[in-house]
Amino acid sequence: MATYVMADIHGDLERFRRMLEKIEFSPADRLYILGDVVDRGPDGAGMLQLIRKTRNMTLILGNHEYMCRQYFAPDATQREKDHWGRNGNAPTLRGLNALPPEELAATLEFLWGLPSHMEITVSGRKFYLVHGFPGESEYRDV
Repeated sequence: MATYVMADIHGDLERFRRMLEKIEFSPADRLYILGDVVDRGPDGAGMLQLIRKTRNMTLILGNHEYMCRQYFAPDATQREKDHWGRNGNAPTLRGLNALPPEELAATLEFLWGLPSHMEITVSGRKFYLVHGFPGESEYRDV
């Protein structure tokens, strides 16, 4: 069993799949992804679908996932929508809007449930995982 960490995949699903093949990622392994799997690249929606459905992958909230979920929030402001638009959302938005309604709902629910950070222990060593340090955090002493 191996533990892997990746970050900033930005919608490049094919490259991500090639990396999983290269490391021979198996159901016994664990992968933590430190955010930003959406936007800029061609298939952010596909990245979210794959991660959501793969039990041994954990996604930590990145700023691009945050912008995405804010865009779809019922009380989203035009400012929030424009902000995501300026950050390469077009491929992700296109992919999400093409999903059947139940898949889109499940994906948005997944996004709203993402942790902003977490602590893990691997081989007796503790690691603090985060995409970018939370501004208002109870972990200020870290």
